[in-house]
Parts: sequence; C-alpha cells; structure tokens
Amino acid sequence: MTHLFLTGAGVVDVATRRIAALCVEPAEGCSFVAAAFDVVLDDAQREAFCARETGYAIVEAPFHGLDAGEEAPPAGLGVLCASSSDAELPSGVEPPAGLPPRAGS
Repeated sequence: MTHLFLTGAGVVDVATRRIAALCVEPAEGCSFVAAAFDVVLDDAQREAFCARETGYAIVEAPFHGLDAGEEAPPAGLGVLCASSSDAELPSGVEPPAGLPPRAGS
C-alpha cells in the first residue's frame, strides 16, 4: 500500500515504484519490538491524525511490556495504523494511478 499522504506530498515515485514504508507481517520464529508512546489527543488532534492516515485502518490493539512473559496479560491497549484495502478507503478517496490494487480491493 502506498500512503496517500506521501503520494500527494510527492515523496513516492509512482513511476519507478520506489516506495519506503514500514510493513510487518507474521513470520514463524520471529518477533517484533516497537516503541509505544502515551499520547493524549484532543478532538482536533484526533481528527487530524485520522485525516492524515486515511489509507490505514485505525485499530485498537493490546501491547505488552518487554519484561512480560508470553502468557502475561496485556499491559494496556493502544492505537495503531493497520493495513486496509482500497475498498475500505473513505468515499471520494481514490488510490494513486499506476499502482496495483491493495489486497482485498
């Protein structure tokens, strides 16, 4: 998926498909560590975040501390940008021309 903001800002070269993005997929025997930030957003900041991240599904997900065992309950819930499909784009938002459709489109 090409982030619509990056395409609109001219950061992505659609012609050569030179695109930089963070993508994580499950892989047996592998793990992933990420930083979590405690951020308080007012309504305007939350709306701006969702508008900026239009191409993603904004979802709530559990997180665990580094020192927690695999069976430990989550330390809390956080929000992250998850993959979505072209079909999930808001009305009136079209994927950039020249890119293949995203899964589930």
